[in-house]
Amino acid sequence: MVFFINQKAITNEENGRNKFSFRFNPVLKTGQNIEKVRYTLKPTVEPYAWNWNGTREGLLHGANGYGCADNSHNLYCAKLIQYDGWEIKDDYPIKF
Repeated sequence: MVFFINQKAITNEENGRNKFSFRFNPVLKTGQNIEKVRYTLKPTVEPYAWNWNGTREGLLHGANGYGCADNSHNLYCAKLIQYDGWEIKDDYPIKF
């Protein structure tokens, strides 16, 4: 699932700045690897963290270019903000 912070973001989207990714994964599906979803296998919508290793460094520089500082997909940015207590820290890789 994707959350856009406003209408303008829909036509000018940038992950981690005005677009954030979330995932709903309440049960382990057949063939799904528990190690890759262990941090998002919950009965709630959670920030996207597929294949995350559980560390803050992993949120910054994650697998498959998903890390918030990787400048490719930036899919872990919402999870990084959650990990930091729903606060955007001074070292958040995307500047506003």
